[in-house]
Amino acid sequence: MSAYFETGFPMAKALTDEFSKQFPNVTWSIREDQFAVITQNAPRVLADDPPDLMRLPQVSDLVRNNLLKNLDGYAKVFGWDAWPASQLEQQRMGPGGRPRGRWGCLGPLANSPCGATPA
Repeated sequence: MSAYFETGFPMAKALTDEFSKQFPNVTWSIREDQFAVITQNAPRVLADDPPDLMRLPQVSDLVRNNLLKNLDGYAKVFGWDAWPASQLEQQRMGPGGRPRGRWGCLGPLANSPCGATPA
């Protein structure tokens, strides 16, 4: 699996290490950059060859450019609907990237319009 994380946050690497301990058949290719670099590169990275996991510093422009997928359709499948609403609220965006908290939970999916349903 591939991941793109911000430098200076060892938790992300620790979590991938723990994941590989539990699932030894999964290996990670991890890229790290500074906050400003990730912010600048995010649209290109998501449009060209998105990683499986990426820490996104901000998402409003990515929503506006249709580089994130609405993950609400996955909520029941993965049990996210059992989480407190406040847990996911900070990751909700309206169409066009504004305002926060009034739309779906988002995740990367290259060239997929926001609001698409899971396959």
